[in-house]
Amino acid sequence: ARRKSAEEDARRQAWRAQAESRTKAEEQAAAAKDAADKAAVRAAVARAVESLGWSIGEECITLVDHAPCNVKAGDKGKVVGAATSKGDDAAERVLVDFGTGQGVVNMHAEKQLITMAEQHMREAEMEARRQATRTKLHAEVKAHE
Repeated sequence: ARRKSAEEDARRQAWRAQAESRTKAEEQAAAAKDAADKAAVRAAVARAVESLGWSIGEECITLVDHAPCNVKAGDKGKVVGAATSKGDDAAERVLVDFGTGQGVVNMHAEKQLITMAEQHMREAEMEARRQATRTKLHAEVKAHE
């Protein structure tokens, strides 16, 4: 009877070990699938953002005010993903993080944002126009002296 009981105990322990091993393997498979699904979503979001001419993590400048989040034209943000809005033009928008106090805003990728390079170019053009105006005014003052 003892021998039979010991054999049953051994069978039960083997069965438990096998069940635990199966459970761990299932958990690992589920974790791997979850990681693959998340990677696929990240890749799809990156492709959607890139199709609009932007990259995730790219800095940008807004051209418009967005009062609910205290975002003003000229504020710098960072593209963090595809738009989360459900509007008709959602496919044309990206999600931009403007930082603490302003948060994230769905912005039209083409109409409401410019790249940092574009901003620098605009600033240089504006400075060149100012300099040309100063030079012209200086020449007019000299001419009247």
